[in-house]
Amino acid sequence: METIRFDNAQSSKIVIRSIGGDLRVTGRSDSTFEAQAPERGRMVARQDGDLIELDSRSSCLVFVPEEVALQIESIGGDGRVTGVKGAVTIGTVGGDLTLRRVRSAEVQRVGGDADMRRIEQALKIAWVGGDAFVERTAGEISIESIGGDLKMRRCLAAVQASAGGDIQLDIDIPPGSTSEFRAGGDLVCTLPELVSAKVQLLAGGELHLSGQPETALEDGEAEIVIGSGEANLKLQSGGDLMMKVGREVNGANTILGADFMSDLDASLEEADRRIAEAEARLGAVGLGFSIEETDRIGSEVRRAVTRALRHKRHSGVHGRSKDAGHRIKVSMDFPSQHGNEPTEEEKMSILKMVEAGTISIEEADMLLQALEGKQ
Repeated sequence: METIRFDNAQSSKIVIRSIGGDLRVTGRSDSTFEAQAPERGRMVARQDGDLIELDSRSSCLVFVPEEVALQIESIGGDGRVTGVKGAVTIGTVGGDLTLRRVRSAEVQRVGGDADMRRIEQALKIAWVGGDAFVERTAGEISIESIGGDLKMRRCLAAVQASAGGDIQLDIDIPPGSTSEFRAGGDLVCTLPELVSAKVQLLAGGELHLSGQPETALEDGEAEIVIGSGEANLKLQSGGDLMMKVGREVNGANTILGADFMSDLDASLEEADRRIAEAEARLGAVGLGFSIEETDRIGSEVRRAVTRALRHKRHSGVHGRSKDAGHRIKVSMDFPSQHGNEPTEEEKMSILKMVEAGTISIEEADMLLQALEGKQ
């Protein structure tokens, strides 16, 4: 495994020119830039003043200071960016793209699917070849073209989006905003009961309304006013269109509570960092793991964190997010690369067992320690 490290990179602009395989970028609270790739990956990194540039012919695992501005020009395989609080711009992704807990993002082309969650500010994507999923994004959203389906939920934003397939929405729309969705297939939209909007509906197939007074429907078209009509919403489908009004505003947050959501966000962010650091210590980028495979492992950890927080909440244990990492222990502290370290085949087997749910993260930790001490 080849590693390149630059200290004092917190004020740098980081430009990743070209990655031949998969790319994982994780923001963390220290000031260090660190990149890992297989020894034959021909990774090259340069630091010139406040600029850091990176190229690699193979897959890369990269850690950056969380506040940096990040520019990625080309990824040959899949891409994942997590926990970066500076602006993120991405040119071309050959495979799938995953964004988690980034401040803002602008993306040109994604060849596969796009999965974007917890974007704090604006999200702009020019083209997605596959499906797109957007969750809990508060800034303005623009997705010009989606080849497959679009699913969006728990978003409070003005949105412009067009999909060649179906669209499924569970959203709120801010007063004074204008949003438009166009689906080549069917479109299903759920709005909160207290929404205030003027809605224009255009359906190529059948048109269905639920939760509204009797509305005149004519040739697949309707215009209705909900509440005071403070926002504008246009829904257009090539197939059937169904709109339902009646989901409680911010229902999830109301039921679970602000403290729970704050603790959950902090714990999931810490879990993401620990997963990436464990992959680095295990050399997972050199074991042929795809982002999809390591995402499945990470998803198991995130689900465990969520279950643990819910259990503690229902048991009457309340705390702030600042100490959530201490109350909810996610054991990802794998042994360092010293002594009789496990072979690549053993590491692969252990991670596969975690992925399959055969063993827990803690059991994987103990197994690795035992293997490290073997004769």
